Amino acid sequence: MKFFYVFINIKGALYTADWIKFNQCALQEDQDITSKAELDTILKKHPDWNRFYQAKVFTRSKHIRKICPDNVESLNRLIDDLKLDYNVNLIVTSDKWKDAFDIKAIPALVKNGLNYKDLVIDKTSNKAKSTTDGIKNYLEQVGNPQNYLIIDYTEEIAKNFDQNKVIIVDQYATGLNNELVDNYLDSVEEMNYVENNNLEYDNEISYVVE
Repeated sequence: MKFFYVFINIKGALYTADWIKFNQCALQEDQDITSKAELDTILKKHPDWNRFYQAKVFTRSKHIRKICPDNVESLNRLIDDLKLDYNVNLIVTSDKWKDAFDIKAIPALVKNGLNYKDLVIDKTSNKAKSTTDGIKNYLEQVGNPQNYLIIDYTEEIAKNFDQNKVIIVDQYATGLNNELVDNYLDSVEEMNYVENNNLEYDNEISYVVE
């Protein structure tokens, strides 16, 4: 099978500002420092997070709890679908997560539920001047394939790559979620159908979360 490269900025995609706020608030509440009212506000804003509070995910090690298991599950959804047709490589683009790749990034992903069976986990170069340069250099090194997807939260990425190969996430509230994944997979299926049937596909697709 051909290779497919998924580039991911862990910050924003797999943990958000709201998720970090939840962890901080829950940890303080657990230590009787923060008022219960503040935690209730957080949980009401994101009702599904109540189960994370009950499971005390906020008591895990710092790097592990930074990542939201729900966002990882959405990533699994994407990877598992792509694995039907490709050998999937997951490439980390976040500078801080690349700095301690083996001792921080990989364990944090795996312990939050990443389905790493038959998955190659790699990173862009630490010497890259920017995320864009890191991705372009990586793609060049593997032969400039067309089978790739970039998951990020910065407009820089949206401006420098084909928008059909980019998912821009909301770094504050949702991160990578099932809706974004399903929209992307639906668009890939549609484009493959058009290509296989010698049709024209001229619609611009955007995965930007407003």
